[in-house]
Amino acid sequence: MRIENYTCITNYRSMTMKLRKILKSMWANYCNTFKDVPPGAMF
Repeated sequence: MRIENYTCITNYRSMTMKLRKILKSMWANYCNTFKDVPPGAMF
């Protein structure tokens, strides 16, 4: 039971790390694309 729980936690952590990497790259792309446009113009 404890071992399963631990693997679940590690899987969750690796998943969040992957998501963070994806979000970071997406944000970098967004910044590069809309560098000239102020954020207020988006809304």
